[in-house]
Amino acid sequence: MNINADNILSDRQLTRVINIRTLIASFQQSGLSIRAFAREQNLPPSTFSRILRNARTGPAGMIDKRSLTSGRKSEIDDRCLTWALAFLAARRKATLSAAWRDLKLVAVANKWKYPTYAQLNRAVGKLPADARELLIYGSRHLFEKWGIVQRKESENPNDLWQIDATQLGVWNLDMESGKQIQPWAIGIIDACTRVTLGIHVTRHAPTTADVLLALRRAFLPKQDERFPFFGMPKGIQTDNGPIFKSGDCLDTFLRLGINVVETPKDCPSSNGKIERFFRTVEDQLLRQLSSYAHQHRGLAAAKANPIPWPMMQKLVDRFLYDYHLRNHSSLGKSPWEAWHDGLDSAHGLSLDVPAVIDACKIRIEETVSRDGIEIAPGRHLSAPELAGLVGETVTLRLLPEGGDNEADCYYLGEKVTRLSIVERDGELADSIKAARLDRARELARLRKSLLKTANRMLGQTPQNLSPGEPMQLPPPETSVEDDAPLDVPELDTEDDDA
Repeated sequence: MNINADNILSDRQLTRVINIRTLIASFQQSGLSIRAFAREQNLPPSTFSRILRNARTGPAGMIDKRSLTSGRKSEIDDRCLTWALAFLAARRKATLSAAWRDLKLVAVANKWKYPTYAQLNRAVGKLPADARELLIYGSRHLFEKWGIVQRKESENPNDLWQIDATQLGVWNLDMESGKQIQPWAIGIIDACTRVTLGIHVTRHAPTTADVLLALRRAFLPKQDERFPFFGMPKGIQTDNGPIFKSGDCLDTFLRLGINVVETPKDCPSSNGKIERFFRTVEDQLLRQLSSYAHQHRGLAAAKANPIPWPMMQKLVDRFLYDYHLRNHSSLGKSPWEAWHDGLDSAHGLSLDVPAVIDACKIRIEETVSRDGIEIAPGRHLSAPELAGLVGETVTLRLLPEGGDNEADCYYLGEKVTRLSIVERDGELADSIKAARLDRARELARLRKSLLKTANRMLGQTPQNLSPGEPMQLPPPETSVEDDAPLDVPELDTEDDDA
């Protein structure tokens, strides 16, 4: 299976492919041998060699063909697990087997259900890796390992982007509801030039659809000469928020060939450039507004004079224009100058705009009804190919902002057809009606052929039976031999009255 317009992967498959691509990219940049890199990653060299070999065939080789189930569940008394964890925390570098041996005496004395070593091992193994490390080695070891984070640097524009979301410390007046809200913002910054390719402001906490809108705005050229920044990055670094790790985001990155740079958990400083930019927005923009939410002894005044919501995006865009022209202390020049100085070596400036728009879509699952699939009141997507899928669940890829007139439809991971809006399209409605009639005739012919087969095999038909009378098998002398071939006739292709 290759990733193209005719395939779609599950969230778990996308996560596995992205993780393997990230691992291989790190190996290629490390300059180490396969054996040395595998040991550094705590992987058997043979396993890493197999990963590299399978990855040569593309995403299909990276997908685990084995069962994707989570394995057996551990049946263990919570009191036993709590005691074992307390034992590990109190005795530095104690082994799990030692905790299990001592647990037996406590469990028998307290009449707890004593677990086997395998059950205890599985239960402890489900803890996060850093939690297990903290229990065994202590907090100092964990801090020394994660306290110092290597910052991600890049030499050319569009080599690496960083993306994050934050709640803005300012009050807005929502004109639709009349309520006061604190909006959120999704920001995307280029790590080399500190150019912010866009800030997408939302009324409420952002969703995956908002992330895709922000990414699409960053990828594509803007119709504004003040923001001549666009392109396709080699890699993008996110935090571990669910909106950035969702299947829709991973699907977009995979379709566009963008590497996802791993970010350590609970370590926002590794994504520091976008974090620092958000602090700049607060210091140089939000604090100057009368509706700043965190002003000293002025929260009531801020709520009493909120900024109208439609103005917030315009205020942010105007700030971005000034920000790009100001000197940046880390660069020694402005982000505008840094971007234009590096244009000769910038990556991804040649774009296939329709492909970018198609990649930045969300996936939704819908059940096919007789009217097709309703995506909005009075708007149904359908096609003749859905005639045999009524009642089945299919997956659609739609624009994050909605308003689609067409959408690709997938069933069991494979593309079925491209759906269109049925309303106001008489020709499409007629073709769908004809497909439904053909499907009904096909099912009627199948039923009639099965009844004929039953008549020949059993000597009677359901129509000849009285109500409640069971169908009887033929006597032994007339029964079909066990090894005789089953005579199932070909479906009659002539039209039959349903």
